[in-house]
Amino acid sequence: MVQTLEGPVRYRAGDALLTGIAGECWPIGRAKFDAAYEPVPPTVAGTAGAYRRRPLVVRARRMGAPFSVRVGHADDLLQGRAGDWLVQYGRNDYGIVACDLFAQTYELLDGETPGPPASR
Repeated sequence: MVQTLEGPVRYRAGDALLTGIAGECWPIGRAKFDAAYEPVPPTVAGTAGAYRRRPLVVRARRMGAPFSVRVGHADDLLQGRAGDWLVQYGRNDYGIVACDLFAQTYELLDGETPGPPASR
């Protein structure tokens, strides 16, 4: 089990364990990791080291009240705070990103503004 910023998430043997810009950790399934991330030289694919996410358009909504979402193969329940972002990476594939981390790691599409937080 990995303790993420939003709660504990179970992982399986072979999953990748990622560390973000603020030292936060989270697990990701191996197939999903291999499809979404590429090694940063001199890191060799499949070994520990630095990786970067390939560009991906996601849907995101800034939430105005505390909320929860189930994630991962075990449907672990994560808790978000008001101002956090609910991010949809794909069908039935969600995550929670803290407001300050979202601002540092995501880019809004042209013409988009974060706007006020959405209610539940």
